[in-house]
Amino acid sequence: MDSASNLPKLLPPLPNEVQLRIGAKAKSREFDGKGEGLFLHCYAVVTADETCQNRLDAFRNQYGFARNMSFAFLVAAVGIVIAHYVGVHPVRLRWALLSGLASITLFYRYLKFFRQFSYEMFLRYAELEPVKAS
Repeated sequence: MDSASNLPKLLPPLPNEVQLRIGAKAKSREFDGKGEGLFLHCYAVVTADETCQNRLDAFRNQYGFARNMSFAFLVAAVGIVIAHYVGVHPVRLRWALLSGLASITLFYRYLKFFRQFSYEMFLRYAELEPVKAS
């Protein structure tokens, strides 16, 4: 049993029907991979359409911004705490607390947009037109 199965399910996976459609689309495109390979296959197929690419880019930009700002606020919080205890200059710990809260909030925004990016890509892939037999 892997350790991931011990974690609580905070976010539900794609519905079974959608997962089956994705599997059927992948087989019709002669792809048998799973996991990261399936993700990359779906991404390559879906982003061939410029409209889908632009939509996915918007989600990627949002989750990238949230991830980067979360890390920046975390570093700032640690820096403020260190400055407070080293005594370089008087710094109030409330700024470290606010920075830490901003970091946590933006981390959850990052997770939300990363999930939406994946959902959007897999849903677009599931609804692609069938491949015409040649």
